[in-house]
Amino acid sequence: MILIVGIWLALSPRSASGANGTSWTDTIQIYKDATTVHEDIRTFTNNETYSIDVTVEIKSTQSINILKYYKLSANGTDFIIISDGAITRSGATYYGLNPGAKLCFKVEAKPTDSAAVGETATVEVQISYPQQAPDNPPTCSIVDPVNGQTLSGVYRVKVSATDDKHVSTVELSINTGSWINITVNFDGTYYYYDWDTTKVSDGSHTLDARATDNATQTTYASQVTVNVDNPRMYVERIDFKQTATTKLDIMVTIYDDTGKPVTKATVYMDIRYPSGQVRSVSAVTSVKGVATYTISKPAKGTYTVTVTNVNHTTFIYNPSANKETTDSYTVK
Repeated sequence: MILIVGIWLALSPRSASGANGTSWTDTIQIYKDATTVHEDIRTFTNNETYSIDVTVEIKSTQSINILKYYKLSANGTDFIIISDGAITRSGATYYGLNPGAKLCFKVEAKPTDSAAVGETATVEVQISYPQQAPDNPPTCSIVDPVNGQTLSGVYRVKVSATDDKHVSTVELSINTGSWINITVNFDGTYYYYDWDTTKVSDGSHTLDARATDNATQTTYASQVTVNVDNPRMYVERIDFKQTATTKLDIMVTIYDDTGKPVTKATVYMDIRYPSGQVRSVSAVTSVKGVATYTISKPAKGTYTVTVTNVNHTTFIYNPSANKETTDSYTVK
C-alpha cells in the first residue's frame, strides 16, 4: 500500500509582543499507507522598508508522534526538523532579508509506518522579526545669538542639533545665502560657526540653520534676526620721535568713533626710506592706542610713512575718517 501525506499551510497576520510577524498551522493528514515525501511551497515577503532578520520557529505541536520526518526550509536554510516524532531543531534565523525579498518555504513530511489512515498531526509555525523603532526627524535650533541681539566683531553662532539615531549634516545660512556646512565644528554640545560680522554692513541680518539625519530627514530651525553694530576706528595722527642717531620711532595713533584709543589694533604701513626703498611693516597698538615701529640707526634723509590698513577683531577700519594717512620726517 502507498501512504500520501496531505499538507495544508495557511498564512495569516498575527502580532507578536515587541515584534512583527505571521504564523500558520501546518495540518498533516494521513490518507494511505505510503513512504513518499510530499512537498508544498509558501512565500513570505519582506514588505518593510529596511532589512530584517527573520526567525522561524515551532510554537506548538500536536500528534507529531505519527511523523517519521518533517522539515521546513527556505532559501537553503533549514528552520525546523522533526525526526521520529521528536523536535530536533525548533527553529533558526535567516539574516538580512532585504526589502521586497522573499523567503520561499519548502515542506517535506513523511508519516511513520504505524500511522493510521485519517490521522492528523499539526505543527504551528511562527515567523517573526524585530519591530524597528520609528526613525524620527532631527531637532534643530539656533541657541546663540537670540532674536534682537546686537553683535560685533567675530561672533560664535551656536546651533543645537540632535537625532534619535544620527545627525549627518548641520548647516547655517546668513541672510538666506548659500548653506555653510558646519558639521565638523562641534564643541561637544553645540555645532558652531565663527561669524566675522565685520564683513557685513551694520544693521539687521538673518540666521537660518538646518539639520539632516541619516534617513535624509531635514529639520529647519526658527530663523533668528540680529543687529550688527561694529564700532569704527581711524588714524588720529602719525608722529615721529628721533633719539639722536640711535633710532627713529614711527608712532601711529588709532582712535575709535567715540574718540577713545583702540588697543590691539594691527597697523599696516609702507615706509619709503631715503634711498627710495619701500618696506611694508606692521605694529600693534598699546593701551594708549599707539602702534610704534622703530628704525634703528636711521640714515640721513626723508622717511615717508603711509598707513595702508588697520585690522581689529571688533573694530572696523574707516579710512574716510582718518585725520592723517601719510606723513614724512627728515633725519638730519
